[in-house]
Amino acid sequence: MRTHAKRKRVVIALDMAKPDGRRKLAGIMSYLAAHRLHWDLRIKRGRDEFTEGGVADFPNWGIDGVIYSLPTATPEAAACADALARLDIPLVVIDPADHPAFLRRTRRMAVVKADTESIGLIAADHFLAQGRCRAYAYIPDLLGRSWSRRRGQSFADALRRKGATCRIFPSTRGQNDFSQLRAWL
Repeated sequence: MRTHAKRKRVVIALDMAKPDGRRKLAGIMSYLAAHRLHWDLRIKRGRDEFTEGGVADFPNWGIDGVIYSLPTATPEAAACADALARLDIPLVVIDPADHPAFLRRTRRMAVVKADTESIGLIAADHFLAQGRCRAYAYIPDLLGRSWSRRRGQSFADALRRKGATCRIFPSTRGQNDFSQLRAWL
């Protein structure tokens, strides 16, 4: 008689309102199909479906692991991230925000993130390869997240090392700066 292993119960928390979240889910699903894994998935499509109380219930639900990629900018989201980091189940954090719980890998937590400094350097090399321009600029994301600031600084530093100048738009965190941006340009 053949016995079947228990299906893994995995929570996937992604911002499905954005293309990036949908691409991550597509990648996860492709991985599961390619490896013939049959997980019992609980997909949380955004911050409103992924709460601190829900995270606290994961042990009661028999959750075996979590794949997480949601912003942690609000106090509620930060509390949720803290609760998630306290759980003793495997956790994969994709593109983590600067929340302290997600800054480094632990024995049960893998952190997957972009090399933002290299992206800035590659972008500068790409623009320089197109031919010399009179001016270069970097406009950070509207939320002023640290990855965006680091990417912009890397971009500007790479251009300066090649003798070009670059201005970085002084975005105000969380504000719609389009009129200021128009004047700045």
